[in-house]
Amino acid sequence: MKLPTQRTAPFHCSSPDKSGTSKQREALYDQCRGDKEFPDCNLCLLPIGPGREWHKSHNPYLPKALGGMVYGIAHDRCNLIHAWTIDIPLIAKVTRA
Repeated sequence: MKLPTQRTAPFHCSSPDKSGTSKQREALYDQCRGDKEFPDCNLCLLPIGPGREWHKSHNPYLPKALGGMVYGIAHDRCNLIHAWTIDIPLIAKVTRA
């Protein structure tokens, strides 16, 4: 998956990171949706339609392990690819002794 080189200003969800109950996840989805029919993935910028699996997504430039806050929501696949290719190597580099 190729990440976009230029990001449009995504809707920033300022929710604290909690594992969340169903109601909290629904509230996050609605907050990220804003006035659109479906919220956009903050990584690929495509809509997250009904029935699609999604994850809370942290700041793309600052992973949760390094203090990143919830930034929006992302397709599960987009978020996992981002974690494997960007976040995990960055965390490993920063925490190297």
